[in-house]
Amino acid sequence: MYDYAIIIPCFNEAQGIQNTHAQLCEFFAQPEWRGCSVALVYVNDGSTDTTDATLTELSGASEHAAVAVFTHSYPVNRGKGAAIREGVQQVDASHYAFIDADLAFPLSTFAQMYALRDSADLIAGQRTELRSARRMRWAISRVIQSLTSWLLHLPVRDTQCGIKQFSRRVVTTLFPQLTEERFAFDVELIARVRQQEWPIATLPVPFRYHSHSSVRFVDGLRFLVSLLRLSRHSH
Repeated sequence: MYDYAIIIPCFNEAQGIQNTHAQLCEFFAQPEWRGCSVALVYVNDGSTDTTDATLTELSGASEHAAVAVFTHSYPVNRGKGAAIREGVQQVDASHYAFIDADLAFPLSTFAQMYALRDSADLIAGQRTELRSARRMRWAISRVIQSLTSWLLHLPVRDTQCGIKQFSRRVVTTLFPQLTEERFAFDVELIARVRQQEWPIATLPVPFRYHSHSSVRFVDGLRFLVSLLRLSRHSH
């Protein structure tokens, strides 16, 4: 069993995933992680580029890395939530976390989260800086936060922040119950943990928007439908 497993969902990330992998390996090779067994789990979420082949190369080089590397792939894009659910099944760990493949958050956040591992079953990052943000995307993010807060009254304001950590019992007990496969996955996860009355913590993290995004208008509509469905089930 590993101490810490990081799930990295990948959709058409062939151009940047090798750089992401190098940064993660360098970070977890630092002395502060000595004695902590770390696994990186890359999940190819039905990419249409060469992500699958690139991940295979990363897996083949895992013996030279500071961490263990696992890869998993399936042919049809299912969404971030599905990738994370598939990812946690690839490795047995005491604690899990996930991060977006573009590394929009400082990797030092993992050290902060891991230090809190015994105090909360779920630790959710909360974006504090929206550097280089487009006005429209910023506005949409605020609307989503307001809608989620109004409908579900969750103890986490920024439910869609792309870095979170959760305990093994969240994976073994709650993950089999999760049904959301796309962006509403985060909301359902937080709601399920809250229903169990397990401790939830938040952690402010700097955030930088990247120029490219795979989020489409239809994703926003799907999120809204899922949010309404989760709201009905929570009452």
